[in-house]
Amino acid sequence: MLLLSALLALVVGGVVYAVGQEKRIKSWFLALCAAVAVGLSGFCVEVNFPEWSVPAARINMTTGLVIAICSFVSVQKLYGLPVRASAVALMAAAAAVTVATVWLTDAYFSGELIRYPWGVVVGGDPKFLLNPLLVAAILLWSLVNLWSLYRVADPMDRNRAKYLFVANLAFPVAAMDYLLHFGIDLFGGPITAISVPVFLAIYGYAMLRYRLFEFRALVGRTSGWLLAVVLLAVAYALVVEAGGRFGIFPERVHVAAALIAFALWMGLARQMPAWTERLLSGEPDFMGAVSRFSDEVVAIQDAGTLQSKWVELCASTFSTEQAWFIESDRLPVNLAEVAMLEQQPVRRAGGEWPDAAAEAELLFPLWRGEVLLGALAAGPRRQGLIYPQRALDALRLAAKMFSAALANIFAAVEIEKRHQLDRYLAPQVIDGLLGARPDALEHKRRSTITVFFSDVIRFSDLADRLDPDALSVVMNDYLAEMADVAFAYGGTVDKFIGDSVMVLFGAPIEESIGKQAHQCVAMACEMHRHTAALNRRWCEAGLLMEGLAVRMGVHTGEATVGTFGSRTRVEYTALGRAVNLASRLEGGCEPGRILVSAETWRHLDGSFPGRCRGAIVVKGFAEPIEAYEIDPEETQPGDDGMRRETPSRHTTGSIPRSR
Repeated sequence: MLLLSALLALVVGGVVYAVGQEKRIKSWFLALCAAVAVGLSGFCVEVNFPEWSVPAARINMTTGLVIAICSFVSVQKLYGLPVRASAVALMAAAAAVTVATVWLTDAYFSGELIRYPWGVVVGGDPKFLLNPLLVAAILLWSLVNLWSLYRVADPMDRNRAKYLFVANLAFPVAAMDYLLHFGIDLFGGPITAISVPVFLAIYGYAMLRYRLFEFRALVGRTSGWLLAVVLLAVAYALVVEAGGRFGIFPERVHVAAALIAFALWMGLARQMPAWTERLLSGEPDFMGAVSRFSDEVVAIQDAGTLQSKWVELCASTFSTEQAWFIESDRLPVNLAEVAMLEQQPVRRAGGEWPDAAAEAELLFPLWRGEVLLGALAAGPRRQGLIYPQRALDALRLAAKMFSAALANIFAAVEIEKRHQLDRYLAPQVIDGLLGARPDALEHKRRSTITVFFSDVIRFSDLADRLDPDALSVVMNDYLAEMADVAFAYGGTVDKFIGDSVMVLFGAPIEESIGKQAHQCVAMACEMHRHTAALNRRWCEAGLLMEGLAVRMGVHTGEATVGTFGSRTRVEYTALGRAVNLASRLEGGCEPGRILVSAETWRHLDGSFPGRCRGAIVVKGFAEPIEAYEIDPEETQPGDDGMRRETPSRHTTGSIPRSR
């Protein structure tokens, strides 16, 4: 009975170590089962072979201590509890006493053999009863931890704790066999022969039911190995028989049989364990489903459709009760950069679990470099099924495919937004805007902005006089130069309407009203200077007989800014009274001048020389509007005191960012 229990302990320990799901305790449980097997074998020798009783007793005393330590540490590891210094001190004291009284000296042994009807044991000295008491204390400490955990654990851990408590109760019972060394036989024989099989049976049931290993997968893989062995043995025997009967390779028939068996192993037999595991486990082909998922998501260009594919995969292939995608802003900033997180181990270790994934059993953070894109969540499986290792590996791969597809979608959206912004803003402004406010163009708001309009005087006459090629060169040069100046001063080029230019300050990037007014007027002055330089160049090249004359209008006021238009054509612009007034001021301005409203002039704080035009009548406004006129020739670059950036692009030959 003792040897049979020892063999059973080795089998259970080996199975758990080979296919167990709980990696935290596999090694410790294997050591526990190995110690049990050694202890039972030694006890069998001590009882049945008197001449070997003392060496066997030494082994038994040592393995008893090892069993107690492995049992204690297994419980601590399974539930993520620290091994405290007091526990280490207790185990160290027990080890020191065992070494001192059992190995270095024979102080523990009385020197006589105690005979029972069922066998003999080595007598012990009652003065050293401390040795078994320390071992019993370690075992009882483990039981106390299990009982305390049972009261506060989550449902799965509570069920585990219940069975493991009963299973580990077998070890303190088995420790009563120490009393046999002192002439006390409470059970009419070694109780270890019964308590250890009980421990293994209860522990095995807990493993089958509460996610320590998957029994059907174990049976499937074992059957596959047996079939492979039978197949190779039959192939070997057939080749040997055929060689002997037909005289083929009579001297080397065994070598030929071995080579054929090896070829059969490489081509077929080594795949059989995986095939039978998949067949008998009742689980689908996880990797095949993920491969099909990967092929589908590559072509998806919509985040919502991609998320639906994840939900469909988890429900149809992995039998998941629920699955969903979690936005990055709902996840903790210190989320671990790992491929997969399991809720129970994270909580046991005292880690933070996102509230958005409270119902999830698995969480797959999606990283693009150091940027967290979000996370995929998967809830428990239906009918209480566990996630086998093959399923976890497949889900990790699916999450990687999802992350790559989502990164491509985000990159495409960012490129589209950058393309939209590129029509309005300088590249350095776009980078900051996309980082701080990716939805700046779509977001509609009421805000105070500064609006600029410019127009070329008698442009229609010029267009009629010039041939198309010369007109194209002149207008492309002019509009490209005006756009670069606007970008240099932080303006948003709203639109080109023929020869007219509309620029916004304060949208989509919000700025103080004073800065808007300063930058806008400074830009207008610079545009006049650039226009003068262009006039000289065109006249020298013979494109124009006389230069262009430009008038400009500026107003600061409230407007609604955002993207407006139809389903087929949209544009970012500003709407409202402020826009209309700026346009009317430009229409009432003298050539070569800048006409600004009183609201804009007030925010300039005297930075620019100008004169009051008084109240002027503006079409579309019931009351006269007070306006101020600025002569760009009376200003110099830098009069406003504001910092400007070098224009980032200069385009000639085509109208840039036009619609």
